Amino acid sequence: MSGQYLEAFQQAIYGVLDGDATLGAMVGGVYDRVPEGSAYPYLVFGDGRSRDVQAIATEDEDISLRIEVYSRSGGRKEALGIVARVHDVLDDQTISLGGGLTLVWISVQDVSVQMRADGLTWRGVMDVRARVRG
Repeated sequence: MSGQYLEAFQQAIYGVLDGDATLGAMVGGVYDRVPEGSAYPYLVFGDGRSRDVQAIATEDEDISLRIEVYSRSGGRKEALGIVARVHDVLDDQTISLGGGLTLVWISVQDVSVQMRADGLTWRGVMDVRARVRG
């Protein structure tokens, strides 16, 4: 059943990002839903997708989870620095998922940073891709 590992994956990624002291010094928070009045910069989870993978004797899912950075530092440097830190913390790392799940691999891909239409806010986007085995 596709999608059954997505929530556990996001919870594990949240724990890793929220627990990283260096990243914590760079952002005001890591959110699934940004609270009203949150200070910039911050991270928020975006869209997530899951797809069953045919594997012999295993239940695997390929997962894609978008992480977005929002910054108002006046330039893209702050957003790029946060993106780089998220990459360092997640890319090709060993992360415990719990619940009998195993992270087979994880990769940060498709990174971009753009100015939003308001002319004040920089938005960095990273797609985190992984294979999870049940």
